[in-house]
Amino acid sequence: DLHSFPTRRSSDLKPPAPSTIEMAASVTEENGVAIARIDENQALANIEKLASPGKLTVKVNVDANKAVQVILPKAVLQKASEKGISIEIVLPTSKITLGKEVLSQLARENDVKLSVKKADLTSVSQKIKNIVGTRPAIDVEINSNNNKISQFEGNIKLAIPYVRNSGEDNSRINAYYVRDNENAEKVSGAYYDVVKNEVVFNTNH
Repeated sequence: DLHSFPTRRSSDLKPPAPSTIEMAASVTEENGVAIARIDENQALANIEKLASPGKLTVKVNVDANKAVQVILPKAVLQKASEKGISIEIVLPTSKITLGKEVLSQLARENDVKLSVKKADLTSVSQKIKNIVGTRPAIDVEINSNNNKISQFEGNIKLAIPYVRNSGEDNSRINAYYVRDNENAEKVSGAYYDVVKNEVVFNTNH
């Protein structure tokens, strides 16, 4: 007997939504600072396409020694937090991932500016200079309406590129939060990713 089965055209099959979409920021320079902007409409369209939970990665191509300010539009923060999408900012000095809770908090502000620069350690105590040595130290700040936001309702994930020295033990590589010129505290839960050669940790301040 011949049996016929209804067949679905391949055009009817919807491909699965991607879990990550990458887009580039456009960069201009103002007063020696690299200002990175993302195309709001493109970012919103990308968030719409993403699976939930998913991640929107924004690549910022700048000189590693340059201070950077990334402008995050309110509409993008709102849309991402509503859909459970995290936003990862990829810079030469670090990768910064803003999760759903943090995005929800920031979406209550106006446009948010995320500033990243190499930390100036000239005025810190010798104790802190000894802890840091020649290892990377970065200064990350999030502002809205010129007000610094210093406490977050969720964690911000940071990954800092670091190629360990041959004598260094992976398990003894730590991250420190420099509270002020005299005090530095070890960040709990920090670890060294041997595959990506980066120190990874979460912080809520």
